[in-house]
Amino acid sequence: MGSLRYAYDRVDLNGDGSPEIVATVQGPYTCGTGGCNFYVFRNGLKGPTLVSRMTLFRPPLIVSEQKHHGWKDLIVNVRQDAGHGGYAVLSFDGRGYPSNPSAPPAQPLRHPLKGTALLVMKPEPDQGLPLPCAP
Repeated sequence: MGSLRYAYDRVDLNGDGSPEIVATVQGPYTCGTGGCNFYVFRNGLKGPTLVSRMTLFRPPLIVSEQKHHGWKDLIVNVRQDAGHGGYAVLSFDGRGYPSNPSAPPAQPLRHPLKGTALLVMKPEPDQGLPLPCAP
């Protein structure tokens, strides 16, 4: 069945001084040939709340200084087919980020953007932290 693992980081995406949580979950039921599940959580008074969920995420996550609706754009690696890929820009639309980086409204990265790389992971299967699961 394989193990379920996660990796996360904190970054202020909306400039409010409180970092959001970006996370990916890796395992046989959360990943496919195109990538794994990815999440953005916003910190709030009652704890983290889900802002966006994305499929087909492939590390690293690059957080751009470019913004839409007050939130920083995210740049992710996209696998288009076997051996071919590129990067996509995910812009906040006022409610969340696109759920699929390989389809609109995600846009192909057409020119270099400055950013910070997060969730940089090695391809080894033991990378990341074990996800605690109740028996």
